[in-house]
Amino acid sequence: MPADQRILALNPNGAAAAWQDFAGRLRPDDVVAFDESLSMPYLLWRPDLANRVVPLAWRESAAVVAEVVEAEKVTYLVAGDKLPASELAASQPSRFRPLFRCGADPCTVYALVNP
Repeated sequence: MPADQRILALNPNGAAAAWQDFAGRLRPDDVVAFDESLSMPYLLWRPDLANRVVPLAWRESAAVVAEVVEAEKVTYLVAGDKLPASELAASQPSRFRPLFRCGADPCTVYALVNP
């Protein structure tokens, strides 16, 4: 199965096109951080696996998430509703630009502005 069809077939309900677009925009130097709200983290890598993906530890505070974002030079953040990463994104709306909802998972993908 071609890669573009595979990503559409193995995707959260309701956001397949958004995830396909996301995979296409990832650069090798991008860093994506995500919390436990995302059930399909394989969606966060480029097809060639050239970018980095950073899992956020369970129950980190928004302050710790902010430290990780800075230290790891995160360019995209997948933040679960009502979880610390989402708290951080909501507290800095000019820095975290929402791109799309995750689909069936209760999360949003954000691009960092001037990471």
